[in-house]
Parts: sequence; C-alpha cells; structure tokens
Amino acid sequence: MTSQEIVDPVASRPSVTGYGIPESSEGMLPWAFAESRLIDAKNYWVATVSPAGIPNSVPVWASWINGKVYFSVGDTTRSARNLVKNPQISVNLESGDEVVYLKGKAEVIHDPDPELSRAIDDDFARKYNYRFSEQSQSPVGEGMFVVEPRVVIGWSKLPDDATSWRFKER
Repeated sequence: MTSQEIVDPVASRPSVTGYGIPESSEGMLPWAFAESRLIDAKNYWVATVSPAGIPNSVPVWASWINGKVYFSVGDTTRSARNLVKNPQISVNLESGDEVVYLKGKAEVIHDPDPELSRAIDDDFARKYNYRFSEQSQSPVGEGMFVVEPRVVIGWSKLPDDATSWRFKER
C-alpha cells in the first residue's frame, strides 16, 4: 500500500525567495518521484536540535511505510535525547541531484501493531539484509521513532521542477 492510498498530499511550489522557482504548476514533479525515493532510500539523514539550539544530523537506516518514516536510534544517543525535548525533525535523503526531504514531528513508538513490526522487519531485510527478528529483537522498541511528514520537498532540476507536497492533518 502506498502512502498515496492513505492520504493524497497537495502539490505546490516551495516558497524559496531568490532561487527562481516558477510560480506556475507546469513542470512540477509527481508524488511518485518523492515516494519511490523514500521507499528505496538506503541512508536517511535525521536532523534534530538540542534544547540549547545545537543542531545534530546523523545517517540512519529507515523504512517508509504507509506514508511515514520509521527509524531507530539508541535511546541514549544525542538524536533520541534531542527528540524527547523537541520532536521537530527534518529527514533528508542522500542525493543532492534528486533531492527529497521532509519535515515533521517524531514520536517514540510504544506497543506497536505486530503487522507494523513485520513490515519494518521485511523492509530492513530487503534494503539492509538485516532482520531484527533474527537478532531476537523487535523492530519497534526502545529508540524507534515514527515521523508523519507535514511537508515533503523535492527536485531534480532546481528551480524548474521544485515541488512541495503538503499533507492534510491526519
């Protein structure tokens, strides 16, 4: 199931002064551009901020399932400690040529649905050749976060196809 079946994001142009981003919708990217990259990405960068305003950005393994990003960091890491104090997050994919990044709010997952645990386990096996279940671990446990994006931004030819997808309140 794709996130588009869950909720249709509304496409528009990102508001970035000085980059020459067109005002018309002609040439905007389809949602499939962003979603396919979110599904297939191997390394996701999560950016958090400390209570003192110090930024922190680290690469993590993650899954895009049903329109949300699931990732795990140790519960004593700087990222996890930052998110407990300030759940606002940016998740960025690695490519600087086919850019996709999102902004949202991270939440710790407690008592996950077994179907979700299996989906994350299967996705990690597909992308990373790693199964939490084979390590006697639950894919969803301490240090597992979920991010529902408020906005996803992407482009492949800046400024011509720069597109912003906004999600309705869920």
